[in-house]
Amino acid sequence: MASFGQVLERMQNESVKTSENPEAAAAVRAGLNLNADFWDDFIKICNQSKALSELLGVRRDVIARWPNEVRKALAQIERQDSAEAMNKKASLITTGYN
Repeated sequence: MASFGQVLERMQNESVKTSENPEAAAAVRAGLNLNADFWDDFIKICNQSKALSELLGVRRDVIARWPNEVRKALAQIERQDSAEAMNKKASLITTGYN
């Protein structure tokens, strides 16, 4: 199992494209399922990069990139969810009953 630092280091080293990175998508969805504000809170914590750096043993410049990577992943998830909702809506058959 990858450590927290390793997962986030990987996010820093490569562009997060959830369609190509199911692990990133799973992490984003897990955070959203845990708490609707999870990623907003995570980004706020990342603003305290010195303390977080000491806690996790990760360089401050690496931590500074995390909020942007998280935002990109969230946007990708939202686009995927919107596309899936549109496809589902388009496939529904109207029955005349409301």
